[in-house]
Amino acid sequence: MAEAKKTLVILDGMAYAFRAFYAVPEMSNAQGQATNALFGFANALRRAEREFKPAVAVVAFDSPGGSFRDEMLADYKGHRDAPPEALVSQFPLIEQLAPLMGWPLLKQARMEADDIMATLCKVGRKAGYQVVLLTSDKDILQLVGEGVRVYRENPKGALLYGPDQVRERYGVGPQQVGDLLGLMGDSSDNIPGVPGIGEKTAAKLLLEYGTLEKVLKAAPGMKPGKLSENLVAFAAQARLSRRLAELKDDVELGVKLQDLAYRGPDYEGLLPWFDRMGLRTLLADYGAKAGAAGVDAAKAVAGARALASPAQAPPGRSKGKVAKAVPLAILKGATAAALRKAGLDPARPCGVAVAPEIAPGEAAPTRLVLAQAGGAARLVVDGWEALREALDLLEQPVLFMAKPLQRALLEAGQEPLKGLLDVGVAAWLLNSTRVPRDLAEAAAMLQLNLDLPQAQTDLFEADDVQLRKSAEALAAVGLELRQRLKAAGMDELYDGMEGPLLGLLARMERDGIRIDVAALDGLEVAAQKEMATLHKRAIQAAGRDFNLNSPSQLAEVLFDELGLKPLKKTKTGFSTDSDVLEALSEEHELPHLVLEHRQLAKLSGTYLQALPRLVAADGRVHSTWNQTGTATGRLSSLDPNLQNIPVRTELGKRIRHAFVAGKRGDLILAADYSQIELRVLAHYCGDPVLKQAFVAGRDIHTETAARMHHVKAEAVTSEMRSRAKVINFGVLYGMGAFRISREFGVPLREAKSFLEDYFGQFPRVREFLEGCRQSTRDRGYASTLLKRRRPIPEINSANRVLREQGERIATNLPIQGTAADLLKLAMLAVEKLLAQEKARTRLLLTVHDELVFELAKEEAGSLPPLIQRTMERALKLDVPVRVEMGQGRSWADAKG
Repeated sequence: MAEAKKTLVILDGMAYAFRAFYAVPEMSNAQGQATNALFGFANALRRAEREFKPAVAVVAFDSPGGSFRDEMLADYKGHRDAPPEALVSQFPLIEQLAPLMGWPLLKQARMEADDIMATLCKVGRKAGYQVVLLTSDKDILQLVGEGVRVYRENPKGALLYGPDQVRERYGVGPQQVGDLLGLMGDSSDNIPGVPGIGEKTAAKLLLEYGTLEKVLKAAPGMKPGKLSENLVAFAAQARLSRRLAELKDDVELGVKLQDLAYRGPDYEGLLPWFDRMGLRTLLADYGAKAGAAGVDAAKAVAGARALASPAQAPPGRSKGKVAKAVPLAILKGATAAALRKAGLDPARPCGVAVAPEIAPGEAAPTRLVLAQAGGAARLVVDGWEALREALDLLEQPVLFMAKPLQRALLEAGQEPLKGLLDVGVAAWLLNSTRVPRDLAEAAAMLQLNLDLPQAQTDLFEADDVQLRKSAEALAAVGLELRQRLKAAGMDELYDGMEGPLLGLLARMERDGIRIDVAALDGLEVAAQKEMATLHKRAIQAAGRDFNLNSPSQLAEVLFDELGLKPLKKTKTGFSTDSDVLEALSEEHELPHLVLEHRQLAKLSGTYLQALPRLVAADGRVHSTWNQTGTATGRLSSLDPNLQNIPVRTELGKRIRHAFVAGKRGDLILAADYSQIELRVLAHYCGDPVLKQAFVAGRDIHTETAARMHHVKAEAVTSEMRSRAKVINFGVLYGMGAFRISREFGVPLREAKSFLEDYFGQFPRVREFLEGCRQSTRDRGYASTLLKRRRPIPEINSANRVLREQGERIATNLPIQGTAADLLKLAMLAVEKLLAQEKARTRLLLTVHDELVFELAKEEAGSLPPLIQRTMERALKLDVPVRVEMGQGRSWADAKG
């Protein structure tokens, strides 16, 4: 048997850095350094190692300052926006990471990663290696051939491209890819190609004539028309495009292939690096591998920490010292005296670790470890009542993810606990753009050096040592969070709102809402038929078949074949998001058809297909409420996501008909805050015109339209009011003249005039918005009336795009965040009211600015006015707060 050839694996570093940055949610370490690209990049290298088992492994990286191709075409890649600063800051760290993981990183001045890959490919094949190239760039496909494959990842999976796959995808072989790009261009690199020629036409020409030069030579004799005219007129541009796409395979690398052999990770350097970056999951994974390789992971990390300058540790923090372990005191009876005997003070934050992990509907945990600094006590718990007795002795029990405990208590017939400090929720309050995924991340956010459990999975294991470590770490984190919340003025926000909300959300999850599955019958069939009709119309509008769900294929049709003008650029090409399609709908019918198809597909997958499957044995769906899912403080929900059901579409209304009361005769009550964000704006800015309109109960959109057009209210047309409504809400979200011109379909100059007219009538609004921006620049964060904060460092960025994004957030957060706070206060106030009234009515859902109740039939007359008054008084503003109420058999009926 012939010996298997060794593999040379080359990864396009810049492409994978971008992919990792956008694929992994925001992450940062204790020093605020963004780390999401690092996390994703490390996992990409790990996948490549596992998949291809390289003998030689290399990361090719673009050099800063552009390439030699800039001299050939001044606009080469010139259309790309500057990368986000959070990604740019990770580029040098990626250059550190790759060699530590065993992947030498190569870059060369004035060369692109593609040229380094082409050179390595040539050298590797000559040395007898099988070559695998990891990249998404089309031009690399020119290298595919005997012994050379390209590995391309996409959201649907990954594919190893050989010659057959290239021909199947692009209609030509690898040797013709350069000519293909010469004809069709490449939007990702701003290579122009020939106007009017897309991928299909370019492939057809090459199949007929063979090469670009032969196509250009034959052009004058082709059938008269735009195609032949453009080929003749843009022949020089096509040749230039071909040269731009050509890869340079003779780059001076300054290193021999044998020097690039893959030798595995440098554990003694990699583990401390992961520790400094706060990448706890990778640290745990590679720590286990290090042990198998004979490297003491703990010693490597501890040694690196000891070498670090003490000045690097924050003032008042531990510099790596760990409290001496205290033997566990086993307490059979949970009494205050027993706790104090074990060295615990019930009045101080006390970490609570349980085994086994708490889950709704299951038996109570059998062991409970309580800990504070310098002491630990293990309780033997038998059932929920004993657990309740133990935790009730603590004024401030500290847990990570406390809502499952609250729900489990409810399902066991116990009342939810009060006074809990949930580490995740409290940490999110301090920095609403980050949510710690585990205890280690929470400690890292607070810059605490703690003796943590060996790995996240150990948190609820039966090992007493791990439970003690968890409890002690929770106590330390809880104490620090309490101090930080108080210093930031957010202790009342937690104790009066976010903490108590844990029990209420757990109760809402337990109760769920009844679904009338029969009301959904036929909707999915009707939706699929309508989607098929829309698909057929879209194909007719495009002039050919294509996948409507593929952004890349849609972009080819819209921009290459139909010639529509691209509006936004993303890392993978021109954007086809909803905003772009809405803007293009004025020019062609295809974008509108695709938008309709997308909305139907989303509703079908999220609700029509999913809702029946989510109905539990009690006939109800039990959505999971996410308290920390947004930076504004708004609640979100999962399984199902109730926030995205359209309000005004017919299908959205029919879906709401399926949400019904559980008992015969009971009703659904919908209570919706009226224009609450505009009322909050009026409170903040104090504009007398806005305030008087709300005080007098006048329609604010009609009032705005009348003042902007200088007419009386009765003379305002529906179009005038509609435009005023767009501007009223648009200013809250930082809508500028360009967006208004697209919304109204008017020239930019006219849109600017609309904005000036608005601010001329409401000058205090302009002053308020600018004040928001300036205070955020000064403080680095924006805040709500109740002192909720959101850090916005990008507002001081040198990057214009990031800076303007920060300015939009700075003006929106005080409005939307205060509205979110008001809704949460209302939920708690109404829950208190229902308890006082001993009502059978229950709060079931919250969607945007609306609360949805299951209204007991015997309370349908007396209770709604009380609920309405309670909601309107939840937070006092300088303008009246109004709540609109409706009742009906279903949610749709209640909405009217």
